[in-house]
Amino acid sequence: AQGNSDVDLFIDEKGNIFLLSMTYTKLPEDLDNFDFSTMKGEQVNIGVSRDEGQSWDWQFISRGDYDDRPWITATTNGNLHIIWNDGKGVHHRISRDSGKSWEERQTINPKGGSSHLASGPDGQLAVRVSPLSASGFQMDEGVDFIRLSLDQGESWKDVDLPGNRDW
Repeated sequence: AQGNSDVDLFIDEKGNIFLLSMTYTKLPEDLDNFDFSTMKGEQVNIGVSRDEGQSWDWQFISRGDYDDRPWITATTNGNLHIIWNDGKGVHHRISRDSGKSWEERQTINPKGGSSHLASGPDGQLAVRVSPLSASGFQMDEGVDFIRLSLDQGESWKDVDLPGNRDW
C-alpha cells in the first residue's frame, strides 16, 4: 500500500475495494537529534482493486503539508466522495467513474479537521468537523459541528452537535 498512517476502506456495489491511505513523515533509523516537530501528514493516496484485492491501482489525492484524516464513502448515485484536512480546511474530491478520476470540489469548511464522513439513503453526506486539524498541529476555536449536504455534496450547511466537548 502507498502510505503508512490513517486509512479508510470502502467497497462499492460492483465489489471494487477502495483503500484510502495517508503518508506520514517516516522516522529515520537514527533518532539522535531528530526534530519530531517536523513530522506531519504529507500525502493522501487511493488504491483501487477491481479483482477482489489481487491487484491495486494507486493514485494520489493530495500532496499537501499536514494532510490528515482521510475518509471515503459513496452516495446512492454511485459517486465516490473523499474528504481530508490540512489546516486550511476540510477538502472534498468526487469520482463519478468508480475511482478512475477525481474532481476537486469546493472546500467543505475553511477551518477544522475531518473527523468522519457518512452517507445517507437519499444522497445525503455528513462530515464531522472538529477543531483539531493539520496532523494535530492546529486548533481552530469555535469549530465543532457537522456539515450536512442534502444534494450529493453540491452545497453544505452547519448542524450543531448536541452537548459540549472540552477540547
